[in-house]
Amino acid sequence: MIQKQICSAILIINSYTFFSHSLRAADITVPSGGNLQAAIYAALPGDSITLAAGAVFTGQFFFPEKTGSGWITVRSSGYANLPPFKRVSPAQTSSMAILQPFGSNTPVTFGTRSHHWKLVGLEIRAAAGVYSFDLLRIGDGSQSSVSDLPHDISVERCYIHGDTLVGTKRGIALNGRTVTVRDSYISNIFSDVQETQGILGWNGPGPFTIENNRIEAAGLGIMFGAVTPAIPNLVPSDINVSKNYFLKPLAWKNKTYVVKHHFELKNGRRVVLSGNVMENTWHPTMRGTAIQFTVRTEAGTVPWAVVEDVKVVGNIIKNAGNGFTITGFDDSTGGGLCRRILIQDNLLTGIDEANSDPAFWGRGGFLYLVFRPTDVWAIHNTVLTKGLTLVEFAIETGSGFRLENNVLQNNVLGIYGAGVGSGTAALNAYQSIWSVKGNLIQGGLAAENPVGNSFPTTLDDVRFINQGSGDYAISSASPYSRKATDGKDPGANMVLLKSLTSGVVR
Repeated sequence: MIQKQICSAILIINSYTFFSHSLRAADITVPSGGNLQAAIYAALPGDSITLAAGAVFTGQFFFPEKTGSGWITVRSSGYANLPPFKRVSPAQTSSMAILQPFGSNTPVTFGTRSHHWKLVGLEIRAAAGVYSFDLLRIGDGSQSSVSDLPHDISVERCYIHGDTLVGTKRGIALNGRTVTVRDSYISNIFSDVQETQGILGWNGPGPFTIENNRIEAAGLGIMFGAVTPAIPNLVPSDINVSKNYFLKPLAWKNKTYVVKHHFELKNGRRVVLSGNVMENTWHPTMRGTAIQFTVRTEAGTVPWAVVEDVKVVGNIIKNAGNGFTITGFDDSTGGGLCRRILIQDNLLTGIDEANSDPAFWGRGGFLYLVFRPTDVWAIHNTVLTKGLTLVEFAIETGSGFRLENNVLQNNVLGIYGAGVGSGTAALNAYQSIWSVKGNLIQGGLAAENPVGNSFPTTLDDVRFINQGSGDYAISSASPYSRKATDGKDPGANMVLLKSLTSGVVR
């Protein structure tokens, strides 16, 4: 009540200095030099807060709980130049209002039970020359019940970035429910002393929609888990990650930044990755893996952790040291569970041992499965690799592995089981139930592999429509046309893949 009275006094006495507000659902305008925090406190459900494009608002802006269910939109006055469903870029900053902190503080925080806020067309950045920790915080991780979490938060057409020279720890802390991040650009997320994340969520149940963003993060582009949630039994769930461009700029190879994966799950359920393009990763001691599913119980404090019911469909992965690393349980505690992972219709190219430490054994492959993950299915993928293994199993027997109707390269050891050899021997040693059929394994040996697969000598023998231009659909003149077990062409459905990834790289 006191805060409301203060804000009302500001409205009456100094409406033109700070902002103006009509008596009904209104547009509160905040000019350069205006009091943004006062406008946030004064806004009612249904209102819009319009900030002067090009103006810099410096502070720690807190978005509180409001009574009612109408949306409050905070937008730049230039938002009309940033049309919906089109990703923004740094070239459009003149149409954005700028929010930045004092020092290393967080410029934007959505607090306990904050809800129905929409940010549109804002540049949210670190202070010049300052290393920040969170640029946008949706929940601070301390909320101990789902009802206390911020919810119905939408971040659209925003440019969120650290300092060009010193980087930042994290773009968005995603600890709420019903949260959307769309059409935005997240960059300069790097450090040479700690892991960084473009987006990290650990204390929110979802659902989360992360769509049509560009994410440049040296550490993790997106990760769920990795921190003990304050809410018991919480598993981030119903996560849709689609049409994002994950990029680690090659210029970073000359730096000492901590580099890891594009996407990682340590605790997550019902996750879909579709239509994304992931380019460049070269982690030296983690196989340069692009996508990692490694369930973690955080030293036993999250015994309920799972990674389950995950679909990776219609993505392009380029220039990594390894495609996927999948861990069945937490080897440090023996807890956790990883199961039901579908990898289908993806194109992986430039998967090369050169993108990891040359001394690190087992690099340059498609799949690394360790500690018995259950029901991992890799179906109709096209995977071009250069390294030691194609698929590698290690440490404990799993079940339910399917490798079907893919186009693959054997590498040196092919399907390999640590300590037992290659091909059928590896499958029998490390999988109690398995199916490997309908694959084209270029360079493989029929004698050591399961029956029902083909082994072209060279990639030219596969007869892609136009390998040189990146069209890896199989020609109708190929001897392998329509020879998959389901009557289709082996490998990824390139028509579907092109449709899902159209316009992502920009």
